[in-house]
Amino acid sequence: YALPAESAGLYQLHGDFSIYGMPPPLFTTPNPLSVLIAPDGDGDLQSFLHADFGLNWGDEPPDPEPVVFTDAPVDSLHLAPWTFIAAHIVEDRLAMHVGFSGCQPEHPWTLYIKEGFLESNPIQVQAVLVHELEEDCDAAFESILHFNLQPLHMAYQMAYGSGTLLINLVDFQGQVHQIEYYVESIDAGN
Repeated sequence: YALPAESAGLYQLHGDFSIYGMPPPLFTTPNPLSVLIAPDGDGDLQSFLHADFGLNWGDEPPDPEPVVFTDAPVDSLHLAPWTFIAAHIVEDRLAMHVGFSGCQPEHPWTLYIKEGFLESNPIQVQAVLVHELEEDCDAAFESILHFNLQPLHMAYQMAYGSGTLLINLVDFQGQVHQIEYYVESIDAGN
């Protein structure tokens, strides 16, 4: 699709699939999508050619990247800035809504889990989301990132069985966001 823009600015694109009379898709990208149209050096409007909507009409979303364990200090992991908006967990999948700046919306991300559980009630673990690309552009984007928590699930289950785990996500500004994760033992159903 193509939409003409008459002036520079921030635009919101919304994908509405209700007109097709089928169940709504799972959006794997933000919807609505924020797009910044900026002028070039001559004042002419630039084109934005990556306003894509990621969709999945299947039963399961695509397999997300697994979390990565590290023993590196938390403050040594941050690269480029980002802002936490929201997070939720369904089964062993973490969906995290973040904001960031750059020249384009496709950026690499890694969710690191600091090795070692914090012995408390409930048990806790530190996590750091690393935005791995810093670009010299001021366009603002939002993205919903998906991570597979299965490696964390297995480590918790081996140490504690089943129970609640608090994931303390340390953001770029050093603030901590707690995400509650219930780990069910594989043997719990027997």
